[in-house]
Amino acid sequence: MKKVFLFVALFAAVSMNAQTILMDGDNADWADVPMLNEPGVSPIFKMVVPQEGLTLPEGAAFCVMVERTAEQIATYPGFPVVFVDADKSTATGGSAWYCPSFGQDYEMATWDEGNTYGVNDDETMHELTCLQSNFTDVPFDGSINAFLLFDWTKFLPNSPSDNAWKWSEDDYHPINVKPYEIADLNGTHVAKDIYSSHEALTVDATIDMKGNSSNDLELWASWAVELKEPAKFDITANITSSNTASVDLALVNMTTNKTVATFESGDLGEGEAVEVGEWDLSSVPAGKYMLKFTNHVEWSAMQLNALTLKSQAGPSHITNVNTNAKTVKVIRDGQVYILRDGKTFNALGSEMK
Repeated sequence: MKKVFLFVALFAAVSMNAQTILMDGDNADWADVPMLNEPGVSPIFKMVVPQEGLTLPEGAAFCVMVERTAEQIATYPGFPVVFVDADKSTATGGSAWYCPSFGQDYEMATWDEGNTYGVNDDETMHELTCLQSNFTDVPFDGSINAFLLFDWTKFLPNSPSDNAWKWSEDDYHPINVKPYEIADLNGTHVAKDIYSSHEALTVDATIDMKGNSSNDLELWASWAVELKEPAKFDITANITSSNTASVDLALVNMTTNKTVATFESGDLGEGEAVEVGEWDLSSVPAGKYMLKFTNHVEWSAMQLNALTLKSQAGPSHITNVNTNAKTVKVIRDGQVYILRDGKTFNALGSEMK
C-alpha cells in the first residue's frame, strides 16, 4: 500500500506544471494564472506575488498583466501605474481620497529602477514586474493591496476594486494580491475560503450583495477552479437574504476569458443548506476555469455564506489492489496506471520512465 500512496504523491507532483512568468510580450505564460477581472468581460487582468510552483523574474515583488481591446486602449492607454499599500495599513503611507482604508506606500511603474516590462506587437497586452528592492520604506511581506490606474485617473474597469465600489459607495476597495490556490472542482466541494478575486471572499467572510438595485446588477465574485473530469454537480448554498435571491453561475476559461457553461437557479429562499440544483458539466473539457457568481434578484440584500459544488461522480480513486501479486491498478483523473514490481506501466502496457 505504501507504493500506491507514494506513486500517487509522485504523480501529483510531476503533473503539477511549474509556471514561469517572463516579461516577453507573450501572454502564454499567464495562461494558468487566475484572472482578477470580472470573468468573461474585457479587459483581462492578472497579478501575482511569489509563491510555490510559480517562478517570477529574479527579485520580483509582483507581476502584472493587462490585456485590452484596441478600443479600450484609447480610454485606458499605455502601461498601468500601480498604487501599493505594502503593509495593508493606514499607519504608513499617504492618505488616498479614493479609499480611506488604503495607506498608499508606493506608486510603481515602468520607470522605477530595475523594473522590467513586456508588450505585444499591437500593444494590447502589457506586463510589468516590480522589484522588492523598490520597497525601501515599508518592506514587502508576501502580499499587497493595490490599485491599477491609467492616465493616473482611471481605475481598471471590471476589476475587483471597481466591482467593490458598487457594493459600498463610500469608497473604492483595493485589490488584495496574495498567493493563490486553484481548487479541485471534482473534490469534495468549492467553498468561500479559497482564492477569490474579491477581498470579501476570505476565510470567515461573506459575499454581501446588499444594494443590488436595478441600476447595479453587475455585482460578481469568482473562484479559481480546475475541472479534472467532466461531470454533473449538485449545488447547495448557505444563503441569508431579506427577500428572494439567486445563484447564477458561469464557468469561464482561465486562458481565453470565454464562457463555456452557465447555470441559473431561479429565485431561492434563505437557509443553511439550500438545494440550488444540478449543473451538467459532463460535456465541458477538463481544464482551469474561473467560477463566477452573480445574483439577478433586485433589492435582495443577499449574503452568500457558502457555496458547495459536489461531483456526482466522486473524486479520483484507487482500485483493484492485489498485494499478493504485487500489482496495483491506479485510476487517477480518468487515466489508468499499473504498478508492478516497482515499475509503472500505462494502460497499453508500456513502461513509464
